[in-house]
Amino acid sequence: MFLRTNKNRAIFLFPLLLMVFGCGEKNEEHAFIARVNNEFLDSTEVENELSSLKNKSQFKDEFIRDWVKREVLFLEAKKSGLLGGDEYKKIIADSKKELAASLLLKNVSAKFTIKADESDLREFYDLHKQEFRIPADAFIMNRVTFRDKERAIKFRTTVLDSGWHKAVAMFTADSTVIKIETEKFIYYYEVYPVTLIRYMKYLDPSETSVVFESEPSMFSIVQVKNKFKKGDIPPFEKIRNEVKNKYVMIARTDSLENYIEDLMPHYNIEIKKD
Repeated sequence: MFLRTNKNRAIFLFPLLLMVFGCGEKNEEHAFIARVNNEFLDSTEVENELSSLKNKSQFKDEFIRDWVKREVLFLEAKKSGLLGGDEYKKIIADSKKELAASLLLKNVSAKFTIKADESDLREFYDLHKQEFRIPADAFIMNRVTFRDKERAIKFRTTVLDSGWHKAVAMFTADSTVIKIETEKFIYYYEVYPVTLIRYMKYLDPSETSVVFESEPSMFSIVQVKNKFKKGDIPPFEKIRNEVKNKYVMIARTDSLENYIEDLMPHYNIEIKKD
């Protein structure tokens, strides 16, 4: 199966989809953490907005300040009469059309079933191999983190005796396990906490680190399976998930574009050339 990459399609479709998936209604709450006149900001909204960020507490105050500024500016614009102006009305009208189009595409996209079997993914990888050059140094790593140091030591001993996969099978249900990651592709700049970097940089492939305290009362063991330099093209097996994500994204974009093209004959469209 051959999929076409089309930047023009992406420019049109992706902003619309982002608008939909990023939109949400704000509920007024009496248990608020900030207020400007009759507009309220509650803790749930703040948590939802910052949920994807690490160390989100560092950004909470900044987010609240930005919200207050936005509300104040909106009220000032309203008081100055801008909301009744032709320019504002045109922007709102255009925004309604974009939001409606985005909602339609979201609903249509949800009905698509994108199948990606192994042969399709491998063919896609071969055809677009240059696009998978990595922009920064990266690793393939195994990592496990425990709440209990003694259990972490026992896990490491099992790895040394029987291998990583056997150890994972034995400890998956262990109540002291916080997280297990096997053959995860990760960029150097994504490594968190930074304590891990010291171990990952100097480990030889498949060498098992000592048990170390990666964060307070959290004990980790790490293996580096492969190391890649900026500009390398990792083997398909090592970045299969990344290949699949890109494949599905392009297939979905192509399907949406075909859907739009099929709609065109149903409407009276005229485009005059200069």
